[in-house]
Amino acid sequence: MARGGHAFQVETLRSSHTLACSDSSRPHKERELVLVNVSQRVKEQMQSNEKLGHKIQRQIKQTAELTGEKERPQDTLGRTQEENTCLTVRTHEQHHECEQLKTLQGNDLTVPALHNSAGLPPSSTRLQDKKQRKTKQELD
Repeated sequence: MARGGHAFQVETLRSSHTLACSDSSRPHKERELVLVNVSQRVKEQMQSNEKLGHKIQRQIKQTAELTGEKERPQDTLGRTQEENTCLTVRTHEQHHECEQLKTLQGNDLTVPALHNSAGLPPSSTRLQDKKQRKTKQELD
């Protein structure tokens, strides 16, 4: 073969080799691009998940606060209902005592008798007070 033929073959082999190298590096470059793309998406997803996690934590805190605020009025309502029941009972008792006193007054009972029937200590009259003072002065 002539020198020109060898040169042609060498050139053909060189161009085939260059083409083969560029063809084999192309899938490698594509894989690198895919990896960069996937890596970027993973990073974005992690940031999105982190933001979502913070939002969920805020909502959990808000829910806990609202639950606490809901329980406070219920506690207050329960105490108020108990107090109301006690006051109602006391009112009924006082009303009953008042009715008894009215009945006794209608029977023309004396003041000491009314006090005794109501369970009250005997009341002192002005005359009794004067007598007690006079007796006290005499003793001094």
